Amino acid sequence: MPQIINGKEISAQIKEELKDKVKAMKEDGISVCLAVIQVGDDPASSVYVGNKKKACAYIGITSLSYELPEETTQEELLALIGELNKRKDVNGILVQLPVPAHIDKDAVIRAIAPEKDVEYAKEYLRLTEAEGWHWGMMRSALASAADLAVMQLQDVLGLGGEARMNTPSTLGENWKWRILP
Repeated sequence: MPQIINGKEISAQIKEELKDKVKAMKEDGISVCLAVIQVGDDPASSVYVGNKKKACAYIGITSLSYELPEETTQEELLALIGELNKRKDVNGILVQLPVPAHIDKDAVIRAIAPEKDVEYAKEYLRLTEAEGWHWGMMRSALASAADLAVMQLQDVLGLGGEARMNTPSTLGENWKWRILP
C-alpha cells in the first residue's frame, strides 16, 4: 500500500542526526570540510550548490565554495582541484556538473582524488573506460548518493535498510546494499 511521506520532516530528522555526528567528530578533534566548485552560472546548479552550502552550515560542516566564471579554462579548474586534493583540511570535493562545453568533464572527474570524490564519479568513469561497463551495469553495481539516500529513507520510515537492485545477468544475482551507521 502506498505511503505518503513528509519529506521536509524526514530531511530535518536526518539533518539533526548528522548535526549530532558532526558535533561528536569535532569533539574528537576531527573536522569535516566540503569544497564545492561551480563553473558558470547555470541556474539549477546554482540552486543545488546554494542548498549544499546551507545544509553544510546547518549541520556544522565547513564548506568552501568556488564559483568560477564561465570563461575559466580547464587548466585553471584542474589546478584548483589539484590544490584542494593536497589540502589536509578538505575532506571532500564536489564539482557541480555540467561544466561549460570547453572543459572536458571526464578530465575534471579524473583529477579529483578518489578519497575526496564525494559522488564516486571517478569510479563510474573508471568502470566505463577500464572494464567496458555501460551505465546500467554501473548503476546496478555501485551505490550512488541517490541510492544511499533512498536506502536511508527506507530506514527512517521503518522499511528496513536493505534495498535490492537488479543487476544484468553478466553480474550475477541481485545485489544487496546496507546502510552502515
